[in-house]
Amino acid sequence: MANKALTAVENWAFGMKLAEYHSGYMLYSRKAMETIPVEKLSSSFDFDLEMIVLAKVKGLRIAEIAIPTIYAGEKSHLNPIKYGFDVLSVVRAHRRGEYRAM
Repeated sequence: MANKALTAVENWAFGMKLAEYHSGYMLYSRKAMETIPVEKLSSSFDFDLEMIVLAKVKGLRIAEIAIPTIYAGEKSHLNPIKYGFDVLSVVRAHRRGEYRAM
């Protein structure tokens, strides 16, 4: 439920309609890697969200491809509370225009 709530907040804040932002399965084009200052982004789980935000800000194309997710007993090292606050922090920074300066 928290994932769906965060996605709703992100879609509202970013003016997008993505199905979700948190799978961790991302593919970046060469143009994105050359355009976005990845060295200035988080080194944690919110890196992908910052990439999406900056792709949007810089007018790059964002596409979703549905893929099945199968959990086979892997252990997650993600702290969901900290991650949720990190996501909200990115949303707040975006709303303040902080990503436009990058």
